[in-house]
Amino acid sequence: MIKTLVFLVTFAVLASPAYFRALRSVLGGSVASPDGLARPAGLFIAGLVFIVALYLESRVTSGFKTKISAEDYAQRAARQAALRRSSALSAEYIAARGIGGLTPGQKRDFRR
Repeated sequence: MIKTLVFLVTFAVLASPAYFRALRSVLGGSVASPDGLARPAGLFIAGLVFIVALYLESRVTSGFKTKISAEDYAQRAARQAALRRSSALSAEYIAARGIGGLTPGQKRDFRR
């Protein structure tokens, strides 16, 4: 949720006419009109700034870890263990039934 808000605020700032007017004052008239309407060069530069800003924001926010309660951790571990068991059971079922063109106990030779 926080990352979504950061994304939205960054986009709103970099898509605003005020940003393009400021960009025009720094880089000249090829990036925006006097009213703050973006030109293709301005859109390209704003896109690059947007990508760099999101990269830097992700680097900063990735250092903040959320605390997980012991109950949540136990529930996640139980779900992962159940998934591993179901995957192993599926593989055994497929091997036992001969699904996929192989008879039980037969191994496929991939060397050709």
